[in-house]
Amino acid sequence: MNQSAVFDAQLNGIIASSITPYQKVEDHFIQQNFKDKTFLISDMKPTSWCANQSKFEGEGGLHDPDSIKQEKLSNSNAIYETPLAVLQYSIALEYDEEKSFKFLFGPAKNADEITLIQSKYFEQPFAFEQQKKIYLDYINQAQGRIKIETPEQDFNELVNHWLPRQMFYHSNQLAEKCLMAFYCTRIQN
Repeated sequence: MNQSAVFDAQLNGIIASSITPYQKVEDHFIQQNFKDKTFLISDMKPTSWCANQSKFEGEGGLHDPDSIKQEKLSNSNAIYETPLAVLQYSIALEYDEEKSFKFLFGPAKNADEITLIQSKYFEQPFAFEQQKKIYLDYINQAQGRIKIETPEQDFNELVNHWLPRQMFYHSNQLAEKCLMAFYCTRIQN
């Protein structure tokens, strides 16, 4: 698969691209609407960035990347290489000072769609906060009905957080697949 990722200064982020491999002529009209771009953008310009996985990892690998041992990232694009999206911010904070950043991560068909998303969530008042609330409301549906407290913290995390989210996620996925199967069956009749 053709993969790449580049930093876009106007969007304050990294845009990754891929091309669906082995395209058949009869699939063209289906695949032309695929969202083959993935973006990570911010409301603030990063100090440095890296879009190239091998340059980010270096000899240290993903568990101990060489890049984070440097003062700044390499500002490297990935052209026909495995992409990655890392943004670095160097800021100085006073005692008790806080700084917030907004990030958007998602799929897009093209750069124009990313620009629209950027203007919607970073330029329109309260749009980012509204979307954040919608997402948190969605995630909070995964809260378990049972809370346990045992001496085993890992077990507590498993039962109180991981299992309820798995149940929520898989029940939603199963429901969507059932609806899709029903819809496809109806089309074929």
